[in-house]
Amino acid sequence: MADGEQVARLRQGVAAWNQWRQANPGMSPDLSGITLEGSNFSGVDFGHTNLSGANLGFMYLIGANLESANLTRATLTDATLVDANLKGANISQSKFSACTIIGANLNGANLSGITSWRAAQFGVTYWDEETIWPDGYTPASPQRQP
Repeated sequence: MADGEQVARLRQGVAAWNQWRQANPGMSPDLSGITLEGSNFSGVDFGHTNLSGANLGFMYLIGANLESANLTRATLTDATLVDANLKGANISQSKFSACTIIGANLNGANLSGITSWRAAQFGVTYWDEETIWPDGYTPASPQRQP
């Protein structure tokens, strides 16, 4: 369950959250199960954050850092992840219906078991040999970041 103090900090806005994250670099926040549906968290630093079971539907996560985040069983329905860093993120078993992912870094990300991924809109994304794709999907070859 999400940490109440961390949720309160997040509710202060992206700038306050990111400032707190910079002041606490070793912290792995717990926002599991949180509902942020419909919010604009562009530029947020959710790196190494537990967002398992979170409702992130209809969110804007443009330029967001989600490196090594735990997004297991999260809802990303209609979320927009443009130029987001999802390197090493665990996105397994998440709901991806109508999610838009463009210019995202998926190097080493785990996308196994995501639901409705065929309805997601993948623009140019970057991945490597360590990226785990949903069953039935194999990209032609790794697309490396420039």
